[in-house]
Amino acid sequence: MIGLTGCFQTVLAQDVVVKGNITNTSNQPIEGVAIVLTDIKNTDSTIGYAITNGNGDYEITVKPQIKDSLLLIATHLNYEKVSKILTISASKTAYNLTLKEKSFNLEEIVIEIQKIKDTMAIKTDSLKLTERSTLRDILNKTEGFVVSEDGGITFRGKIIHKVLINKKEVFVNQNKIALDNLEYDMMNDIELINNYRDQYKIDFENFTETVINVNTRDEFKGIFKPSVEGAYGVKNKYQLNFRGLYFSDYLNAFITSNTNNIGKKSFSFTNISEEIKEQSSEFFKDHFTDFFAEDDLLAESFTSNSSITLRKENKKSRLGIVLYYNNLNQKKNTTSEIDDSTTLLNKRELESLQKGNSFLSNMSYYRALSKKAILSFHSNITYLEDRDKDRSTVLNFYPTMDTITEDNRNNAISLLNISKLELQARLHQRIILSSILEYDLEHSKNNFNSNYSINSNGDNLRQEYDFNNLYLKANSIMDYKFSNMLTASLGFKIKTFNENLNYKNDTERKGGYYQGLLSFRGQNKKWEYNIEFLPQTIRVRNKDLKENKGTLDVYINSDWNLNENSTIVMSYTQANALTEINYAIDSLTVSYNTRFLNTDDILNNISRFNQFSIGYNYSSIIKTQSFRTSYSYGEQRDYLEPIFQIIEQNIFYYQNRLIEKKRSSKYSVALGKGFYFSKKYHLLRFNSDFSAKFDKFPTFTPEERMYNVDQYQYGFSTGIEPKGIFFDELYLKMSINHQHLFLGNQVLNNNKRYTYGGTISKKKDKLEAKISIGQNIFKNEDFKFKSPFMSIEATVKLNKKMSVFLRGNYLFHLFNFPNTDLTSLSVKSDGNLIQSNYNENSLNYLIIGTSYKF
Repeated sequence: MIGLTGCFQTVLAQDVVVKGNITNTSNQPIEGVAIVLTDIKNTDSTIGYAITNGNGDYEITVKPQIKDSLLLIATHLNYEKVSKILTISASKTAYNLTLKEKSFNLEEIVIEIQKIKDTMAIKTDSLKLTERSTLRDILNKTEGFVVSEDGGITFRGKIIHKVLINKKEVFVNQNKIALDNLEYDMMNDIELINNYRDQYKIDFENFTETVINVNTRDEFKGIFKPSVEGAYGVKNKYQLNFRGLYFSDYLNAFITSNTNNIGKKSFSFTNISEEIKEQSSEFFKDHFTDFFAEDDLLAESFTSNSSITLRKENKKSRLGIVLYYNNLNQKKNTTSEIDDSTTLLNKRELESLQKGNSFLSNMSYYRALSKKAILSFHSNITYLEDRDKDRSTVLNFYPTMDTITEDNRNNAISLLNISKLELQARLHQRIILSSILEYDLEHSKNNFNSNYSINSNGDNLRQEYDFNNLYLKANSIMDYKFSNMLTASLGFKIKTFNENLNYKNDTERKGGYYQGLLSFRGQNKKWEYNIEFLPQTIRVRNKDLKENKGTLDVYINSDWNLNENSTIVMSYTQANALTEINYAIDSLTVSYNTRFLNTDDILNNISRFNQFSIGYNYSSIIKTQSFRTSYSYGEQRDYLEPIFQIIEQNIFYYQNRLIEKKRSSKYSVALGKGFYFSKKYHLLRFNSDFSAKFDKFPTFTPEERMYNVDQYQYGFSTGIEPKGIFFDELYLKMSINHQHLFLGNQVLNNNKRYTYGGTISKKKDKLEAKISIGQNIFKNEDFKFKSPFMSIEATVKLNKKMSVFLRGNYLFHLFNFPNTDLTSLSVKSDGNLIQSNYNENSLNYLIIGTSYKF
C-alpha cells in the first residue's frame, strides 16, 4: 500500500524544493531509499537525486526552469519500487511515501536503471564551486570518476577519450586540455553519455562508447571568448597564459598559450594519438615525453606551450586540425651513488641542462560519400629537437680511486610522418567493409660529444648515428552481424618495413608482418566484448639472414555492467614484435663513464608480451561511496634488459641481454565513503587505498640469479566538508611507499617514503583559497632525511571580468627553512648494482597576478 500526502511549494524566481518522508507499512522510517527526479518525457535526464537519512527524510533542490510535472522514482532493495508523476502545486508543501515490502525483482530494477543510465547528468548543485572551478574539479568530486594528473579519465573502469561540447566532438584525446581549461562559468550542464555513436564512423547501431558532454551557456555560443592571465613574483618567477574559445554548431575552436618558469605544462603524453605511440621508436618516445612530463623537482625551468584546436562539421563532412608547439629549457642537479650492496663504487655530481623544441600537427578529414560510405584521411607530422648538456664530476672508488670530469652534449632530432586513408562502407544491413592504406616514416638522428678528463688528463669522445624506419600498411576487414551480441570479422593486415641504421657499417633490415584476422564482438546494455586473433608470419631479410617466424597476437576486452553502480572489466593481450634496429649499435655511449653493449644475435629477436587484467568498480553518487579493485599479471619473454657486466678503465659496461622471462603482477584496492550528519548536512569523507607490485626476472652476477622488486603503497585520507563555517573543506592525508630489492634471498636495499599532509580550502562569493602543507620523509638503510612542503592558491574576483590571484609552491624551500637541502630519493637496480639518486631541487615560487576575461 502506498500513501500520498502533500507535494510541492514553488515560487517563480526561486529554486523548487522537493522534500518528504519515507516510511514502511508499519509507519517506521526507511533509511537508504534512493530518490530520483527526472523529466517525464526524457527519463534519461536526471534532474535531482537524494537518499533518505535515518529519519526517512529526503530533500532535493532543483532549478525553477523545470516542467510543470516531474517523474519521481523511489527504490530500495527490500521494498516495492515507486514511480509517480508529480504535478507542481502551490497548495502542497511535502511529498511523503509509504513503501511496501516485497520480494526483490532483479529484472524489473535493471530495466529502469538502464533507461536512467544511458545519459547521466553530472550534478553540480551540491558541490562547492566557483566560476573558476574546472572540469577537473567537478569530476574529482563526483563518485565513480578517477582523474589522473596527466589527463586520464575513467568512469567505473571505462576509459574516456572524448570530451564533447554541445554534443560536438571537440576534445579528442585531449583530456588534459579540457580538464584544465573548461571552467564552470561557461557550463550550462555536464553529462556522461554511455551510448554515444560517432556519426562519421560506420558501425552497427549497438556499438557505442562512453563520452563526457559539456553543454555551454548561451552567451558562450557563436562568440569568440578570449582571456589572459599574467603573474610575477619572488626570484623573478612568472607565468603568462592565454586562452580563446569559440563554440558553435558548425565550427569549434580552442586556443591555448602558456609560458612560465615555474614548471607548468599545458599538455600531457596522454593527449598524443595512439598512432604516434604505436608507430614511433623507443628513441622517439624517450625524447618526446620530456616535452610533456611535469617535474617540479627541477632547479630551473622555462617552458612555452601553445595549441590550436579546430573542428568544423556539417552534414556531409568533418574536419579536425590540432597543432601543438612546445619549447623547454630546464636544469636539474642530482647526486647519484652506485654500490654493490656492500661497497661504494661510484659517486657522481651531475648538472643537467636540457633545451629543445617540438611541433606536432594532426589533421583528420571525414567525407560522407553516401549514407552508407565514409572516406577519411588522417595525417600526423611530428618534429622534435632535444639538446642535452651535462656537466658532472665522478669519483670512481673501484678498482682505484680516480676523478673524472665530463662535459657531455647530446643532440637528438626526430621527424615522424604517419598518413592513413580509410574507407568504410555498409554493403548490407548486416555487412560492413573497411579498408585502410597507411604510410609511416621516421627519421631520427643522435649526435653525442664528450670532453672528459681522468685525473686531469683530458680527451674527447664522439658518437653519431641515425636511422630510418619506413612502414607501409594495408588492411581489409569485413564485419558480419549475426545479432547484437555476435558480430564476426574476417580480414587481413599487411605491414612491410624497410629499416636502415647508419653507424660504422650500415645495417639494413627488410621484411613484413603478414597477419590474418578473425574477431568476434558484441554489445548490449549489460555486456560488451571484443576478441581478436591475429595469426601472423614475420619475415626478416638482411645481408646475412632470411627468416620466417610464425606467431599469434591476441587481444581480448570485456566489460560487464552488473547494475547501475557496478562494472567488471577484463582484458588480455598477447603481442609479438621485433627488436628495434638501433640495438644493432655495438656500444652505445651515454657518457664516458657509462656504456651499453649489444650483440648481433639480438637484432632479429622477437619479443613477446602477455598481460591479463581484471577489475571491479563500484560507485554510488547518491550514497557517496565507491570501491574499486584490480589485479594484473604480465610476462615479457625474450626481451632486452641492461645488466651490469664489468668495470674497465673507469667505464661501467652494461650488456643488453636477452631475458627469457620477466614476470610482473600488481594488485590494488581503493574505497571511499561519505557520511552526512546534522541538520545542515555536513559531509565527512574517508578514503583509503593499497597497492602491491612485484617484478621478477633473472640477472647475472655472473651466474644467473633471480632478481625481485617488491613495491607497496598505502594511503589514507579523511576530510570534512561542513556547511556554514569559515572553511569548506579540510582534508588530512597520509601515504607510505615501500620498495624492497632482493637478489635471490639476499636483501639488497629497502627504500621507504612517508608523506603526511593536510589541505584546507574556502570558496565563497568572490573568494577562493586553498592551502596545503605537509612533509615527506625518505629513508633507507644508510640515510634518512625530511623535506617539508607548502603550497598556496588564492583568488579574489574584482568584477565580472577581472580577478587577482596569489600562487605559491614549495614555500619552505623558497625561504630556506630547515630540512630543505634535499627533496627526493629514488633507488633502482639491475640486480648487480644499486643506484641511489638524491635530488636537491624544487621549483619553488610565490607569484601574484591578475586574470581578465574579455
